[in-house]
Amino acid sequence: MKSLVLKTMFLNQDKIAEETQYDGYYAVVTSELDMPDNQVIDHCRDLWQIEESFKLTKSDLQARSVFVSIKDHINAHCLTCFVALLLLRLVYLQTKQAYPIGQLLEAM
Repeated sequence: MKSLVLKTMFLNQDKIAEETQYDGYYAVVTSELDMPDNQVIDHCRDLWQIEESFKLTKSDLQARSVFVSIKDHINAHCLTCFVALLLLRLVYLQTKQAYPIGQLLEAM
């Protein structure tokens, strides 16, 4: 017959107090050691645009080269998707970001 082992759970109040001092702050790891702190933070805040571009390229622009198999066709497909993304971003900036990217893509 197996014996039942009960574990007591508890909150580490010391660890919670230690971590509380960092509430509201986030750590940034960067290789840009000569860049001012505020500039590093500004660059980090803009990372969402890069992530959005990848998402847009893979989903809406269907940039995955699974649809073609010849090297020249793959290169042409990737170039077409890149130019489409470039034009979309230029229109987005030209309209002063007044319209969501999805709406611009639909209109184009």
